Amino acid sequence: MTYLVTFHSHFDAILTNRTLKSAGVEVRLMPVPRSVSSSCGTCVIFPLEPGQSVPEHTDPPVTVEHVYQQGEQGWELIQ
Repeated sequence: MTYLVTFHSHFDAILTNRTLKSAGVEVRLMPVPRSVSSSCGTCVIFPLEPGQSVPEHTDPPVTVEHVYQQGEQGWELIQ
């Protein structure tokens, strides 16, 4: 499953990208797709295999705006 996370600030997106890479997650930092709205315009996209997890915390903590899951009709808001 592929996930897209949006943020309120570029710093939060960059820190999340760095944290996920350090945890071995294949992650991309990129502009938010037109079909998704975001405060800062930057998002992270990453795939997760069944049973694979992501770190729950970053240092310093970040504020996530929204989490989307890629579905058949595009990005679906899940959080």
